[in-house]
Amino acid sequence: MPQTLSVFGQVDSDIRNKKFTPAMMKLSILSVAHSKNLRFLNYLAITQKALSDSAGLIRTLKEINKIHPEVKTLIELMKVLYSEGSINEALDIGMSLQEQALTEVDSKRLTHLLLRIFIEENDFEGVQETVLRVAASSMNDDFMQWAMGLACLSKGDKNNALIYFRNAIDLNTKNDQAWVSLALLHDEMGDRELALANLEMAIDHNPLNQLAIKLFATWTQKTPTYLATALRRVQFYLAENDFDEEISLCHIQLQSQMQSWKTVKFEISKLILNQPENQNFHQLKKNLGHHLDIT
Repeated sequence: MPQTLSVFGQVDSDIRNKKFTPAMMKLSILSVAHSKNLRFLNYLAITQKALSDSAGLIRTLKEINKIHPEVKTLIELMKVLYSEGSINEALDIGMSLQEQALTEVDSKRLTHLLLRIFIEENDFEGVQETVLRVAASSMNDDFMQWAMGLACLSKGDKNNALIYFRNAIDLNTKNDQAWVSLALLHDEMGDRELALANLEMAIDHNPLNQLAIKLFATWTQKTPTYLATALRRVQFYLAENDFDEEISLCHIQLQSQMQSWKTVKFEISKLILNQPENQNFHQLKKNLGHHLDIT
């Protein structure tokens, strides 16, 4: 036991100092004898999360829940299952937790996770029901207002969707998702200039919002006053996400307008290198061959 406590102490020190690989190596020494030890399992879960071992983390959280069921463990398990695509299993946990008495913090975390699942599954009735459960509480935040806007749009109710998206932004001006939704709605209602202004706000708050970048590049392709701005936004994004196919195609379109054929050739070659079997890229190269001096 003293030796075990010593190892636990070293693991605790490693975790506090963010030395997660050494922590995992120490835990592996104890794994057989302490596989049911709650302290060991909690250290293991923290380390697996830090090392992005999602499969291992799911197993560990399930084991922790068997030994000592807690709401926070179930919400964390639900979150990891959702991130790994196990939507139904995550949803089952979420629906069961809704029937329990939760703290406001846990209830808010659960509500956000449920909303993300329902939005991804296009279950906007689920969105509406989930938000209405907490509508009168202080938890009704910008994310929930944005989700309600999507629910209204799913029913064709543009006016209320507009109200909810604006409410979301009033509550949190940094909500880039709400700015993008507002942009799409304004564009659909015929106001492209206002839509572009909304997109710029979204990108200002999150320069890596892929949808905002794509829409801005697409909507401004034939507008010279926006071309340089769009190009700068795209290039910043690609500096962080080099092999993003959709944004690379936007980059090619913008550079083609500027007749920067050397850059266009490089971008097409990069796409083909990353996906050599994709015939669309080969066709694009062929279509632009006379510009790129490609035979």
